[in-house]
Amino acid sequence: LKGMAHSKHSQIFWPKDFLHSPSGYIIGWNVSKLIACVVSVIPYSEIEGIEEVEERIKDISGVVILGQWFRNGDDMAPLTIKDESMIWITMEEDTATEFPLLRELYCYGYRYTSTCQVILYEQPSSAYFFSTRPLRLSESHRKSNKANLMLPSEGSAFGSSELEGILQQINESYEVRRALHKRQESHNRRRLSLSEAAPNLWHYIQKIFTVIRMPMLLYTQFLLSLLNYDMPLFGKLKDISAFGEVLEGKLQVTRLRSSQWDNLRQTQQHTLSSRVTFLSIFNSLWLMGIDILLGIIFGAILLCYEDQVWAMLRESQTFLNEHMLKSQIQWLMGWPAGFKLNDNLDRFLGMVFLFYIDRWTVIMNGLAPFAPWIFRAVAFTGIFGFSATIAIGLDLVSFFTFHVTCFYIASARIYSLQLNVLSSLWKLFRGKKNNPLKSRIDSCDFDIDQLLLGTLLFTLFFFLLPTTAIYYFFFTSVRALTFSLRVLFYSTLSLLSYFPLYHLLIYFTDTNFLPGGVQFETEDKSNKRDALRSSKGTSNPRVYLTLRNRTIDISRLFGELADHFQETVSFYSPMRCLQSLFFGVSLGTR
Repeated sequence: LKGMAHSKHSQIFWPKDFLHSPSGYIIGWNVSKLIACVVSVIPYSEIEGIEEVEERIKDISGVVILGQWFRNGDDMAPLTIKDESMIWITMEEDTATEFPLLRELYCYGYRYTSTCQVILYEQPSSAYFFSTRPLRLSESHRKSNKANLMLPSEGSAFGSSELEGILQQINESYEVRRALHKRQESHNRRRLSLSEAAPNLWHYIQKIFTVIRMPMLLYTQFLLSLLNYDMPLFGKLKDISAFGEVLEGKLQVTRLRSSQWDNLRQTQQHTLSSRVTFLSIFNSLWLMGIDILLGIIFGAILLCYEDQVWAMLRESQTFLNEHMLKSQIQWLMGWPAGFKLNDNLDRFLGMVFLFYIDRWTVIMNGLAPFAPWIFRAVAFTGIFGFSATIAIGLDLVSFFTFHVTCFYIASARIYSLQLNVLSSLWKLFRGKKNNPLKSRIDSCDFDIDQLLLGTLLFTLFFFLLPTTAIYYFFFTSVRALTFSLRVLFYSTLSLLSYFPLYHLLIYFTDTNFLPGGVQFETEDKSNKRDALRSSKGTSNPRVYLTLRNRTIDISRLFGELADHFQETVSFYSPMRCLQSLFFGVSLGTR
């Protein structure tokens, strides 16, 4: 049966770099029975025979001799190897279109009449690769990361999973070509090119990082231990200080990026995960540099306008204590907006709050001589980054408004206690009681004395509730000012930590570095007409496609930033804050 024709469909992936290559042997992979991925063409002029080709490709990523390539009508000398190979193709340059033209296709010596689909592709390099799936830059993208594959109407016969395997071999073609080039010119001294200088520079960067990596990790671990030390009565430093939280986050990112760098050196570069890791590392470096630059600029501005800023802070402190707190509390001690409160409780709460406001004012006046030094210390923290500066600023705001926080917590506790008592007494009227062991409401029979006592207590707490609620809502409104500063701080921190600056620079300069899937494009109609015209009388009709990387959707670059903004919004959501406000639950911190 040797030589009997069979009708099949074949696909040949051909690199555009070898469209005008001299005649020679085709090197590549036999992906499946009639699917071939061409890597290179070794010209006849560089070798003495096919044995030298076999020796040159020996032990190089499983590449084999796929067939022969002829240009400008060279003679096609028959070879016995076509009877021994799983696939043997004979390609020649189509003079009309300058595209590869399949003339013969053999499989173990049997000749096939094949409808040939030639897919042209730009051969990947150390920086570029193909993938059917776009980059996964956030958790939401990792959960739903479907293949982004666009097929033409003349479409391919393979699915996304099979194509992914083909693309992985195409991505290896860069290393295969380098290995072939080294073996070809092993006897010559190669000139150092730009592509070879980059790995050497990368090698030096790795050496420098390896030297400083271990001391940096030890120092990082020491600082993390201090930040996570549970102090008696105060708790962990990272939980009570915004600066401690920012520092802990930066140290965690530093340790994570260090381990990612180590893994990146040992893994294959042409994978989505390694590309995401590479982008994350360099984006963190860029953002860290921008953060430090902004911190230094902001610190310099604070030092230049020290007197003006300090005068503004003193006026803000005076306005808070005198005009906002004391005047409003004195107004609440009367009949605020016509509401008649309980005189005794109203006067007691007002006098207590006014007393501690005066005491806090005395404490602040005692610290006034040290304020310029504190102010300069805050300015000099700009060398640690703008995020560290605003974190210390937030800690200072929390310190200067500590009395407001205490008033808010005290009024919230009293208000919440009254609500809980009223809720329990309301259950008593309905013959119910709370069962904390089984977390449910049980029925219960109460005697007359219990109902009478419950009625008296319910009446007492019910009429005292408006007085407590007035003070609670007042201090809640003041607390909301510092709370809004905290929300603004965490939003700014997310922006400084997760803004895709490096991603955007790459996106606007070289979109191929950010694979967003692949697409197949047919060649223009004039080329197709010429191809069909030149193939009349040929037993192998064909279709020409071009494999290209799709441009990644720019919204995917902001996926990680959007996830953290969504986390902040969900934590400080209006509904959650209103629910906490109504039930007297303290507005929590992160």
